Amino acid sequence: MSALTQKLSLWIQRQWYSQKPVAWHLLSWPFEQLFKSISVKQKNKDLAQAKGPNVPVIILGNIHVGGMGKSPVVQALARYYAANGLKVGVLLRGYKSKQQNQWPHILSDYSSTDDAGDEAVMHYAVFQQESINVLVAVDPVRTRGADALVAKGVDLIICDDGLQHYKLKRDCEIVMYQPARGIGRGFLLPRGPLREPVERLDTVDFVLSTAAIPDSIHQKCPSLAKKLWLYRTQMEQPVNLISGQQLSQNMTDVLALAAIADPNAFFKRLQKQGFQLSEHYSYADHQHFTEQHLKIWFAQRKPVLMTMKDAVKIKALLPSLSDELQQNVAQYCFLIPYKAILEPFLVEKALKVAQTRFKTRQEGANSA
Repeated sequence: MSALTQKLSLWIQRQWYSQKPVAWHLLSWPFEQLFKSISVKQKNKDLAQAKGPNVPVIILGNIHVGGMGKSPVVQALARYYAANGLKVGVLLRGYKSKQQNQWPHILSDYSSTDDAGDEAVMHYAVFQQESINVLVAVDPVRTRGADALVAKGVDLIICDDGLQHYKLKRDCEIVMYQPARGIGRGFLLPRGPLREPVERLDTVDFVLSTAAIPDSIHQKCPSLAKKLWLYRTQMEQPVNLISGQQLSQNMTDVLALAAIADPNAFFKRLQKQGFQLSEHYSYADHQHFTEQHLKIWFAQRKPVLMTMKDAVKIKALLPSLSDELQQNVAQYCFLIPYKAILEPFLVEKALKVAQTRFKTRQEGANSA
């Protein structure tokens, strides 16, 4: 994303959450109506053509544009189900992958961010580090990707995003909500930040949030209180990107970088954990890093803290870097392990919903 495009994107986001830009809301209203009309038609068309794999499918998504903290929750669900004997497959579309026609792609030790995108490689790296038997697949055609996972013998598929991909039948829908970001004034794209109306929360199975949801949303979604899960996140000590050793230096003199949906939330969380950031670098979500980025960070000769999502992109650069830059990565780069802590009975409830609905789906297919 160019600097100009990024500035325009940030400006539009400010309009979404501001109460003042009357002109913006008036001028963008026709485009919102167009988006709504196209979305409804596409949804109805996709639902009519929808098909599902021969295993239960749990969708984890959002009605809000941009990242909402899904990745740690996907990992928490997969971690729990795998520990309880299920062979789990995680499915993504492979955003920012440079693949052309080589789909589906089941990740392996040889998969790169160019092959599968940063989020898929991040999931794979986490599961490998924890020795968890979870398959990760990417395919922009999610029905095809789901079938590929079934062919590999999975018992359950968790879709990271894809709530609006209605061609894929699902058995349980979980939506993420971020209280800190909210829904602006509740408008759809491009007038506001929503992919679907807020009332969509009333039709999903569960809504995950780290804090209470405003009463104004509860009023629009009468069943929300019954399906709301509160969860927490846990930020662990930084570990070296190469050696895996914990950061031993004083936490008062570090840098931080983030190319995620909400970099400021990451920086604030670091400060809350006691880190004093001498400088931080914000980038667009999924930003591709280059040698020039690394040289800027390393010029200060201080530990650089980052998310796992950014760490996998830096690791992918290693073979192309000079010896000096490789040594700098090994010396200065530290990733922050980040986990979602979910109540076990809620995780089990989601699985039960998915399995029950899958059984009904199968019985309907057999009787057709």
